[in-house]
Amino acid sequence: MNPFAVLSIKKEASNKEIIHAAALGMRSRQYSAKEIAQAQKMLLDPVSRACQEFLHFIDLSDTKERLIQKITEKSEYPDTPETSDCPQLQCLNVFEKKS
Repeated sequence: MNPFAVLSIKKEASNKEIIHAAALGMRSRQYSAKEIAQAQKMLLDPVSRACQEFLHFIDLSDTKERLIQKITEKSEYPDTPETSDCPQLQCLNVFEKKS
């Protein structure tokens, strides 16, 4: 769950804006009260908020491209047993954004 999307706020929102967005979210009933309360709680806690900002706003596409390049280069050498069918490429779905 992306608490920023649930509350329809930007990354830079203040605590006052988070509380206001939660109240508006309760009125609009787009999300359940439980989801809105969880989103508000995540964003009001500084540690949890830092984690959520990292998860939802850090762009890892450049890192993904470099990893794919390294794995592809490594797979060009068939002498190594760990490169059969490039199973490492299957693990890169961690970088895909969920919609």
